[in-house]
Amino acid sequence: MLWTLILLIGFLPVSGALWAEEYIGGYVGRAITIDCHYEAKYHSDTKYWCRGWTRQCSVLVETKGQHGRSGRMSITDNPERGIFTVTMEDLHSGDTGWYSCGIITPGFDPLFNVHLQVSDELMSAPVVRYLSPANVSRLGGSVSFSCESFQGSLPIQYRWYEQTSSGYPTISDTNELTLHCQSFNHTHHQYYCSASNRFGARSSAMVNVTVINNQKICSYVTEINGTISGALWAEDKVRGVVGSTITIDCHYAPMYRSHTKYLCHMRDRQCTLLVNTNGTNKQNGRMTIRDNTSQGIFTVTMKKLVSNDAGHYRCGITTSGKHPVFDVHLQLSDESKHFHVNTETGSITAQKPTYIIVLTVAGILLILFVVILLCYLTRKSRESKHNTSHRGGNNETQEMAMLEENIVYADVHHARSNEAAAQSANNENGTVYANMKFKRKSRAGRSVMYEDNTTYADIKFQSQTTRPKQKAFSPGTP
Repeated sequence: MLWTLILLIGFLPVSGALWAEEYIGGYVGRAITIDCHYEAKYHSDTKYWCRGWTRQCSVLVETKGQHGRSGRMSITDNPERGIFTVTMEDLHSGDTGWYSCGIITPGFDPLFNVHLQVSDELMSAPVVRYLSPANVSRLGGSVSFSCESFQGSLPIQYRWYEQTSSGYPTISDTNELTLHCQSFNHTHHQYYCSASNRFGARSSAMVNVTVINNQKICSYVTEINGTISGALWAEDKVRGVVGSTITIDCHYAPMYRSHTKYLCHMRDRQCTLLVNTNGTNKQNGRMTIRDNTSQGIFTVTMKKLVSNDAGHYRCGITTSGKHPVFDVHLQLSDESKHFHVNTETGSITAQKPTYIIVLTVAGILLILFVVILLCYLTRKSRESKHNTSHRGGNNETQEMAMLEENIVYADVHHARSNEAAAQSANNENGTVYANMKFKRKSRAGRSVMYEDNTTYADIKFQSQTTRPKQKAFSPGTP
């Protein structure tokens, strides 16, 4: 009993560590993805997808780094989101069964069981779409359509049929159809697409083509589920500047030359009429409309644009049946700071924004500052070199620099002029003596009071009654 309990515990998944949808379904021939969520602590561990519901299940694919692939299966790990995703392609009926999301860890491996049910399904009704732009069919050329069912078992066979008086002959065995204006023999044509697999067949909506041959010019209009193409087209996005003027050119097929054209503003699913080509409504405030039937273009002009003019508009043609329309999105930018707009003519002239001027002035000031700083540093460098060269010139200069640290005391005793005259008789040649005493100061800033550091000097001055001639200094003179 104990061993059975241990084995059962070994088979059970770790709660909360790893989770996914427990039951998922897929269709034969198609692909399916399974998202396995895990806790953040497992972001660097290896994840895997296996067939079975125990830890002894057969591993089908595992992460190698962040990705891995094996046959029809692939696995991708996104550690930031804490999800690893398994993709199974080209499902077979035999793929039905139990699988497991798993994580390999140093301890107890988290596991979560998922049951996959693969079944056969009748495909959904095929959807017809334009492969080429909607305005290609306006004058000659060609237009291409695609047909596709987005649900149901694969493989699916597609065929295109044309409705004729004798039936619906097949005109294409692929899911694409290309029509050329020169190939049309009648004014009205109808086509549809069928999709079939081993469980049945479904048909698409009808494609209606109206051909207009006028003055040797072939043009045509197509309609799918009420969507008309080739009858009316324009630029789907128009950009303008507040205060300027814009024009919207709406092109139309020749069959609508005599019809009324208009422009309306889309708001809350309602289109408010602004201008039309009928009578007095050709101008409304800042808006005017003009129809050029020879070129098949009607033009709407909007002057002195304001911010509230931005939004969705619709070119339209009034007919007895469904009105051809084309939606236009008007985008406005407030670039008056960067451009000068002439409100009379609508012309726009570029001008320098204020922030550019400020940046330019700041740049000039910065350059001047750098130049002044360089000049200052250069002068200081020259002065430093000059002082260095003087200090290293000779020993006498170095000695003079050292003497600046000393305090020199001198006592000069000299007699007054009358005393010198009285003593001149007792001295040789009237010579007057002066005693000078120098006391050297230590580097510590204190005077040295020792006798050995005191220097005495005797200087003799000779007194004369008359101004003596200046005598050159002789190095030998004491």
